Amino acid sequence: MAWGTIIAAYLFLAGVSAGAFLTAVNAPRLWPRGKWEALTKSGILLAIPLMALGLLLLVFDAEAGLKAPWRFLYLFLNFPGSMMTNGTIIISLYMLVLLYCGWLVWKKQELPRWLVTTGNLLALGTAGYTGLLIGVVNTVPLWNTAVLPVLFLVSALSTGMAAAVITALWLDGGIIGQLQGIKKVHLGLLIGELILLFFLVYVTGTSSDVARQSVDLLLTGKFAALFWGGLIGLGLVLPLLIEWWEMGNAKHENKALTVLSEVMVLSGGFILRYLILAAALPVNLLG
Repeated sequence: MAWGTIIAAYLFLAGVSAGAFLTAVNAPRLWPRGKWEALTKSGILLAIPLMALGLLLLVFDAEAGLKAPWRFLYLFLNFPGSMMTNGTIIISLYMLVLLYCGWLVWKKQELPRWLVTTGNLLALGTAGYTGLLIGVVNTVPLWNTAVLPVLFLVSALSTGMAAAVITALWLDGGIIGQLQGIKKVHLGLLIGELILLFFLVYVTGTSSDVARQSVDLLLTGKFAALFWGGLIGLGLVLPLLIEWWEMGNAKHENKALTVLSEVMVLSGGFILRYLILAAALPVNLLG
């Protein structure tokens, strides 16, 4: 595995942070009749430590960060030619916006429209970058596909929404009755993630022998149990069925069931990124 669990955790945390922020600031605009104070506050305040921890993991990555963390500064020196440099600038600006939004939310002040718009763009950039970061590696067919950044973006929106809902319910359990709109969007994201996963496996598996070997590791090889049981079953299908059931039984909202579903989505989000890194096989350029 070219990159390990630390990078998987970074990709996961950055995506969840971006998705939580997007959920927090856009729910009041999409469903203005609801009372979203708890969701806005929890989503933004949660996004800050998640992104900060992700950046810390990026600094102390598995390659040499523990010995020379100052090498992180070199990431700013290759603009605009390096995808890693471009992404580092985006997530750094996103972190600054998060801190400012967090300050305003803590002071119970309304977020300016320009700040929400800027934050939305940077959050989307952060979520998409987590896929582009590894997607530009031409020697790894499993990563080097146009589907991967879109898959990571959809997963970031889904896991971030899950995290925001969990923390909002912790602050104010009363919002359980107004989550139908969010659940509809979340259901669509889960379905979209399953479709994108299918395309990733199909397109990648037919592109080259090395790519097919990576796909075989996921579908029938050493990672098959984690792929089918952890990602597909626990992380996508079960939450999808729960969301579907809850939408048809709005009068019987169950806070514990909702939290369980969102926790499974978060688990699936991390498993997805771990598997994408773990099953990656490089092309032998000398062969």
